[in-house]
Amino acid sequence: MQHISKCWASLFTERAVIYRMQNGFDHSQVYLSVIVQRMVFPQASGVLFTADPITSNRKLLSIDASFGLGEALVSGLVSPDCYKVQEEEIVDKRISTKKLAIYGRKEGGTEIQQIDPDQQKKQTLTEQQILQLARIGRQIEAYFGCPQDIEWCLVDDTFYIVQSRPITTLYPIPEANVQDNHVYVSVGHQQMMTDPIKPLGMSIFQLTSFGPRFKAGGRLFVDVTHLWLPLIAEKCY
Repeated sequence: MQHISKCWASLFTERAVIYRMQNGFDHSQVYLSVIVQRMVFPQASGVLFTADPITSNRKLLSIDASFGLGEALVSGLVSPDCYKVQEEEIVDKRISTKKLAIYGRKEGGTEIQQIDPDQQKKQTLTEQQILQLARIGRQIEAYFGCPQDIEWCLVDDTFYIVQSRPITTLYPIPEANVQDNHVYVSVGHQQMMTDPIKPLGMSIFQLTSFGPRFKAGGRLFVDVTHLWLPLIAEKCY
């Protein structure tokens, strides 16, 4: 209760009061909520990307997992296992040697522990747990409407989601309202213009182009799927 009171009192620090005065906020109409959550002590934790951060493949889900708290993973103390999931199927696994783990202490704080040699190369998550976590990731992605960077914990076979935020490093996809695979060619690269196009140039290109052009990442693309599919079919045949 003492620390909750300190949070509430922070509404009336000098900086907060001056900010409200400068921006015309009524001091009596500001409120502050304090979220109190139960601490969990995970056996495993990690990061889940609902789109592959290396290839930007939005259909390929990537999971990093290690024993103990996620602090060991994000600090680089250990190399995590990496699992790739596509359409409810594990398509790739890399099992790392995990010599250390960070665990929470009941009395507060954390400690680094050595992992038993016979456990160091053990797969952090079972196949069933990998697929379960992948399904949770897709549900969160659907809720927010864009690919997510998710931090998770595993406690007694139950997954806890501790953070979810958009993946900001993905190259944006062209603005096409279809779900099928498409082949696009950059208009700028065809003209030896490799840098992003400014808004005025983008508008002029769109006005003077024949056929639809799709925007992505400050560039224009033309959909050449109808040209490529017959060639692909012919080569496969």
